[in-house]
Amino acid sequence: MLVAQNLVPNYSFDTLTVCPSYYGQGAPLDAPPWDGPTAATPDIFNVCATNPIVGVPDNFAGTQLPLTGEGYGGIICHLPSYEYREYMMAELIQPLAGHQWYHVSFYVSLGEEMNCGLEKIGAYFSQSAPYGWYVGAMDVAPQIESNQGFISDENGWTLISGCFQAQGGERFITIGAFHSDADTPLDPNCTGEQTYYYLENITVIAAGQPDELPLELGDPVTTCPPYVIDPDLSGYQYTWEDGSHDPTLEVNESGIYALTITDENCNYGIDSVEITILNSLDPIDIGPPQISICEGEEYTVSLDPSLSVYTWQDGSHDAEYTITSSGTYSVTLDDGCSSVTDQIVIDVNTPPGIIFLGDDMVLCQGDEVTFNFDPSIGNFLWQDNSTAWIYTATTGGTYSVTVTNMCGSDSDEIVLTDLETPMIDIGPDEQTICDGETINILLDPDAGDILWQDGSTAFAYEITTPGIYSVTVSNECGSAIDQMNVLLMNPPVTDLGDDLEVCEGDTIHLTNADNNGLYLWQDNSTDEEFQVTASGSYSLTITNDCGSSADAVVVNYTSNVLPPNLGPDVSLCPGEQVVLHANSPGAGYLWQDFSTEEYLIVTTAGTYIVDAFNDCSLLSDTVEVTVNNNPPQVDLPDQLSICQGGNIILDASVTGVTYLWNDNSQNQQLQVNAPGTYSVTVTNSCGSDVDTTIVSDGGLAPVVALGNDVGLCPGDTMVLSPVFSNVTSWLWQDGSVSPTYMITNAGAVHVAVSNSCGTAYDTLVTNLLAATPPLDLGADTSLCPGESFTLTISEPGVNILWSDGSSNSDLQVNGPGLISAIISNSCGQSFDTLIANALPAIPNLNLGTDQSLCPGEVITIIPGIPNVAYLWHDGSALDSFQTTQQETIILTISNSCGTATDTLEVFESTQGPQVELGQDIQACEGDVVLIPSGIAGVTYLWQDGSTDPDFTTSMSGQFILQVSNNCGTDADTILVDISGVPPTPSLGADTTLCDGSTLALNSTAAAGTSIEWQDGSGTSSFMVTSSGLYTLLESNHCGVQIDTILVTYLDAPAPFSFGPDTTLCDGETLNLDAPVTSFDIQWQDGTATTTYLISTAGLYSLSITNQCGTETDDILVTYLDAPVSFSLGSDTTLCAGEIYTLHAPVNSSDILWQDGSASPSYDVNGPGTFFVTASNSCGEAADTIHVDFVDTPMPFSLGPDTTLCPGETILLSSPSIFFDVQWQDGSGMLHLLVNKPGIYSLQLSNDCGVVRDEIEVSYDTHIPQFNLDASIPWCTGDIITLDATQSFAAAYIWSTGATTPSVEITAPGNYNVEVTVPCSTSAQEVEVYPDTDCFVIDVHTQIYIPNVFSPDGDGINDVFALSFGSDLQVTAMTGSIFDRWGNLVYSSEAIPFQWDGLYANDEVLPGVYVYHIKCTYLEGSIEKEEVFAGDVTVVR
Repeated sequence: MLVAQNLVPNYSFDTLTVCPSYYGQGAPLDAPPWDGPTAATPDIFNVCATNPIVGVPDNFAGTQLPLTGEGYGGIICHLPSYEYREYMMAELIQPLAGHQWYHVSFYVSLGEEMNCGLEKIGAYFSQSAPYGWYVGAMDVAPQIESNQGFISDENGWTLISGCFQAQGGERFITIGAFHSDADTPLDPNCTGEQTYYYLENITVIAAGQPDELPLELGDPVTTCPPYVIDPDLSGYQYTWEDGSHDPTLEVNESGIYALTITDENCNYGIDSVEITILNSLDPIDIGPPQISICEGEEYTVSLDPSLSVYTWQDGSHDAEYTITSSGTYSVTLDDGCSSVTDQIVIDVNTPPGIIFLGDDMVLCQGDEVTFNFDPSIGNFLWQDNSTAWIYTATTGGTYSVTVTNMCGSDSDEIVLTDLETPMIDIGPDEQTICDGETINILLDPDAGDILWQDGSTAFAYEITTPGIYSVTVSNECGSAIDQMNVLLMNPPVTDLGDDLEVCEGDTIHLTNADNNGLYLWQDNSTDEEFQVTASGSYSLTITNDCGSSADAVVVNYTSNVLPPNLGPDVSLCPGEQVVLHANSPGAGYLWQDFSTEEYLIVTTAGTYIVDAFNDCSLLSDTVEVTVNNNPPQVDLPDQLSICQGGNIILDASVTGVTYLWNDNSQNQQLQVNAPGTYSVTVTNSCGSDVDTTIVSDGGLAPVVALGNDVGLCPGDTMVLSPVFSNVTSWLWQDGSVSPTYMITNAGAVHVAVSNSCGTAYDTLVTNLLAATPPLDLGADTSLCPGESFTLTISEPGVNILWSDGSSNSDLQVNGPGLISAIISNSCGQSFDTLIANALPAIPNLNLGTDQSLCPGEVITIIPGIPNVAYLWHDGSALDSFQTTQQETIILTISNSCGTATDTLEVFESTQGPQVELGQDIQACEGDVVLIPSGIAGVTYLWQDGSTDPDFTTSMSGQFILQVSNNCGTDADTILVDISGVPPTPSLGADTTLCDGSTLALNSTAAAGTSIEWQDGSGTSSFMVTSSGLYTLLESNHCGVQIDTILVTYLDAPAPFSFGPDTTLCDGETLNLDAPVTSFDIQWQDGTATTTYLISTAGLYSLSITNQCGTETDDILVTYLDAPVSFSLGSDTTLCAGEIYTLHAPVNSSDILWQDGSASPSYDVNGPGTFFVTASNSCGEAADTIHVDFVDTPMPFSLGPDTTLCPGETILLSSPSIFFDVQWQDGSGMLHLLVNKPGIYSLQLSNDCGVVRDEIEVSYDTHIPQFNLDASIPWCTGDIITLDATQSFAAAYIWSTGATTPSVEITAPGNYNVEVTVPCSTSAQEVEVYPDTDCFVIDVHTQIYIPNVFSPDGDGINDVFALSFGSDLQVTAMTGSIFDRWGNLVYSSEAIPFQWDGLYANDEVLPGVYVYHIKCTYLEGSIEKEEVFAGDVTVVR
């Protein structure tokens, strides 16, 4: 029926538009019509969620089951960083009626992950939706708000309800926290500052007006503190005037206390009660905690005698008490409601005695004096203001001490004098003197008593003769002795002997007989012996304290003779001779015929011998000379091969001949570095011989590479697959011949590979890697709180990874937990774990408040602290203590982590027993809890009526004990909570993951269980992304449990390659080797062998597979036939310039022509022998062709057309004698003499072409003529033109240096001109003289040029213009204007020249501009020219 009346639609958030997928999705929410009215984002949770973070019961905020249905809402009510609030709003089914009362209720539950409880959660009703784009607190007053204190229940749902009277028209309900951060206190027991509440079952139901409930708190009360006000009601909500909400209120101060109760229907009741609390006693004060008096003095305590009874420690009750001896004194005042106690410690002191430091004394070096006094006699003050009762003096000085206490003082002083043990040094242990020298020794006369070896006691001592001298010096602290050995030294003598002549290779050792001093050779060396191996001057200087001496010697080295070389044996033809040359420079010679010249002429057969000698050596040579009529014979191999990149030497192996190879070289040997046909001709006077050899391509030399040195783990093997090419045979160091090699142990691996071009070698060193050592962190251990220890891994050469991610060799362990470590090297890894268990700290010991003892009563003290040792003040060690008398009870408890002590005073009282059950108890499911009464000598009554001293329970609940004796009754209550089980973490079995994958480790611990992963994090899940040992520690009040999982990451198979596709020759095979791997392998035919033999063409592939993937490679193998023989054709002759194309066979893979080119065809454009080798990897074929060329006549020139002078001739010649010659007249002579004008031509021809040229020969008969006056008058400013122009081509040279036909003269003088033609030269001189009858016009005075103008358009001075009078006849005027940087601004040829101040139709800037104007004018009949240059200023 309530649901039908509820005005809140979808009140339990079970109706969804879509299952929630993430938190913070924003408005509108997935549960209509609920919405978020602000920019903050409330959340919807449901069991159908597509993402577990908004699931039910587990989600990002914690764990909670729905109160009803399958879902609920959620809002953030507080964040620490800034004011943030989330609200949930919905439109009601119908608006609220005016003046109608409504009952509002909803449930909240605090999320475990954001668990800081608040006091105020409310509901706000409004006529319109309170939308706003903000995230802070909503500034409204909610009509309903919680008032039951901090709402901190994380396990269950808390009801918030209330009633209010509607104004009318309210259509929207909004739920959340409506106060600012400043007005929002947080639960002081929470660990963070984040608050998240789940929302459920929101109801708004019309209700009647609230009624008043009966409430009676009773009459005023006067009592001792504390007093509990108990209305003795149930089923209501309580609100006391202090804001608390408990059913009862404990009062410790007088006042009027009010209570308001309400029920679920909003009915209420109000009442108050006056409580008067009797004042507690003021503390009594008998003085400071400790006081000292002097012997004979007394201390008197005077208390107020009008107060209740005083009880001193000795049982007396006087208000005034006098103390005269040391001890602890206490007094207690008791008025029935309370008691106060104070105590004082009295020390009775005596004055210090007589202080004596001793007599003054001497202090030797290193000695010390220690003064030691009884520290209890007073305070000490030494001369240096130190205050220790022990004082040590290590140096001389005056020392004093004053000892003072409250009862007096005394002092003393002592003088200590420093005295050092004598130290004596009379000089070096050994000293040398020269003849006549003296050594003077001077000692300190205050050092002590002096005694020399000769009995002398003088402090000044003189030594003039050699001998051993000693002295002893003594005082009170000891003695010292020193001695000196005095030697007599002579000056040195140096003698290196006579100069030396030695042979090459000999070594001379220079020494000196007298070694009395320091040596210094000419090269600054200082050894006593000098080794000579080369010619030079060598000197030695010897120096000592008594002088120096020097000598020098010259050493000359003679070289051995060079070996004579007569050359190879010689064969002569009849009549020939040979000159034998001994060729040993600097040597003497002796031939077999006793001649001594360097050369010997030989014409007859025989054996010829020569000796070459000098003073140091003799060497000989022999040559055999034969005479015969046989021509030479040369024999080259028929065919040779050359390796690519290599060379071979062709040797004619014939002597006494000349050599001519096909490349025109003339040595006996020819170095060949390319395939081809090579021939040599040998010739002597007896004849000649020729031979030819063909050098073919032998291919490439072998290449092999074993790679870098490798490391091998113990027990491992490795297949070594070299990188190689052009290899036909293999040889490893163990004699094996396969292309691969199995490495099983450390050492060097050698391989030699060969083919017809040579052998290549390589070496690889295999090092034995260290095995992975086992790891042992030691036995598990235990720690007290605050303790730490260090784990150390000392294994060398390993990588270290601790469970906290660090990698140092040491790990500081600062608390309990599971510690793990992994060590690894290239051969593997080892790991170990160690558990550091937490030892309990010494518990807090609290024996409770002091207890009163009723006569005849037995008090039993049971602290109830397990796992500790007990020691009571009477020496007993039981876990409880009983007493029947007044006394001070002292208990010390101890465990491995320390001790704790507490004291309890038991005093006699008739007020009745006092029972204290202690703190509330929390235990785990299945535990049985014992509640001790802690008191004896009384009767017991538990809440269930039992009367035993102790109570045992296995269920949670509130337990009450009432105790009674003759003096009265007392009761106490204790809460027992038995819940929870020890955690059971389970991470599953160790596992292997593929690279790039992850593993989510989850804790299923119940609420209230602490979680800690190996890295210290505490979330409920941990994402694994790398190899390692992962640890989960779960703890709660029931225990601590740990689980681990080892996660190993596996890489997918590494890429590999068989190399490029390859070609084999018919009959060859190929071995494919699989990479060394522990994974599954499979060839294309399904086989799984580590090697695969290929003997036929095809595509071959290998796949390597593990659980993380597959890697595949393939290789295409084809087979190739060897090339067949072919022909380049017959030898041929071509015309120069023709191109003859040779073709290699088309079925060959490699083509090599004689010049190293490799194209399928070869263009021949010059004579020579041409050959080609067609080859592939399976063989080769070759052919040769000889091509001769006939030159085509080359274009030629008979020279340029030429002009001859009368009587001259010219000889024309053919440029070649090898072609047919034909002149223009049909003649065929090589030369043609020309002696008359005409066109002459020459044609050259052969079978390959015709060329022709012609030349025109003419005769020149021109003679230069002049038409110049011999003299010409000149006036100032005149320009006179002298013109010697001829009607035919000619060369001109004037005395002015000009080479033009005419020149302009501007000054008087003699001017010469010379005109030259090919066959004649003419000259003339002209005199230009000053005229005496000249009329001069002053142009400068007739032309006006302004220096400033203002082109501003005002009609005044707007134009820069040249002006002149009408009598000046100007014929031309050309001018230009430039800016200050030389740029052309304006130019004109108008008369007169004028400028309007524009440039490109724009006004120029004001400033200075430069002009250059040339003016041409007539002066009479003479035209003259003048140039004006200057500047003009533009102003505006």
